[in-house]
Formats: sequence, structure tokens, C-alpha cells
Amino acid sequence: MEQSGACYGTGDTQSFFTNESKAVRVAQLICGSCPMEARSACLEYALTTGMEYGVWGGILFWDGDAYYRKRPPGRPRA
Repeated sequence: MEQSGACYGTGDTQSFFTNESKAVRVAQLICGSCPMEARSACLEYALTTGMEYGVWGGILFWDGDAYYRKRPPGRPRA
């Protein structure tokens, strides 16, 4: 987590490293309140270091893939 970011010092690391929809949304809202410069630095860090899991710069990473939005649970699209 970026030391100058909105997430730093919140004590809420669980929301940033889960696949639970509500927790991911909380993490993304925290990222959304972050200055763009810090959010961009966080995302760049995740991309350059190959982060596999977590919310970085407002983007969900899962198995090394970046998901710009998380689909709600339910039937998959055909």
C-alpha cells in the first residue's frame, strides 16, 4: 500500500485482499478518495511487480489478471 495513499494507516488490509464483492467495493471506494498521483503510483507498482491478488489503484487483481470491474454473483453470461 502506498504510504501517501488514502489506504495507508486505515488498518483495513482485509478489504484490499479478498474476492468478496462488498469488501472489494470498500477498497475501491477508499482508492477513489486517493489523489490521482498516488493511485497511479499504486497501480504502476502492482503492474511492474506482478502482483497477483488485491485491489491496487482501484483495480482488482486476481490470479495476476486485472479486472476493472467485478461482476456480481449470479448466472454467467452466455
